[in-house]
Formats: sequence, C-alpha cells, structure tokens
Amino acid sequence: FGRPKMFFDPIIHDNCQRRQYFDNAIFAKTFGEMCCMLELGCKGPYAHCDATTRLWNHGANWCVQCGSVCIGCTEPQFPAWPMYERMPDMPAGPATSVTMDALGIGLAGVTALGIGGHLAGNVITGRIGPRKKDETKEGEN
Repeated sequence: FGRPKMFFDPIIHDNCQRRQYFDNAIFAKTFGEMCCMLELGCKGPYAHCDATTRLWNHGANWCVQCGSVCIGCTEPQFPAWPMYERMPDMPAGPATSVTMDALGIGLAGVTALGIGGHLAGNVITGRIGPRKKDETKEGEN
C-alpha cells in the first residue's frame, strides 16, 4: 500500500497486552473481562500498525487498553468488515489464512504425533516397559 513500514509493519496482535490470554486460549465472552477479545471481534491479528507502542491521541491510549477490541482502522478493509463479530479465519502467512477449527485440529494432530513418538522412543530404548532382572550375582561388583 506504499505506507511507511516504521508505522504499518508491526501486527497489533504481536504486542497486545492481552496476548498471554490468547496464547493460553482464555477468551472474553463479554466486554469488561480482562481476557483476549478475539471472540468479540478483535482485529488485532489482521491489523498492521504501531498503536501498541506509540498509542493514539498523543500517547494517551489505544483501543484494547481502553477496553474495546481493535477494530482494524488502519487496514484497507476497514470499515467493510463487521466491527464486533469474530473473524472466521486467521492469517497464517503471506496471502494465506486458516480457519480456527482447522488450526486446532492440526495442532492436536501434531501434539498427538509428538507424544506417540516420545512414547515409542522410550519403549524402544527400554526406559518404559518390563524391567530386566539384574544379571550380576550377589557379592560381585
């Protein structure tokens, strides 16, 4: 869009003060809760600007800090997208998006494979399973 990267390259979501709630899947169901507001329509994962560090109104505040969702006002799609509705998918890279359900299923699958591989490795190396009796005789070192 020809905008200065210094101001429009950062993604709101990356520096959001409520990011820890997103990472732990703790989502607000109503306004006023101190949780991630993605389910209430926050556009932070889509919005590119430095509002989290520079703030608006001469450094006084920004949308999420004052208890609202990020409405993505710096994006070209603004105000065409719904303000207070959850976005159906998340950006997953340049020109790529994925639905939240598909992302959850994919992460569950990768987790299951990791746990299964770890278990198989422990069984193969003998760390899990029946213990072999010590073959040394009493009195021998």
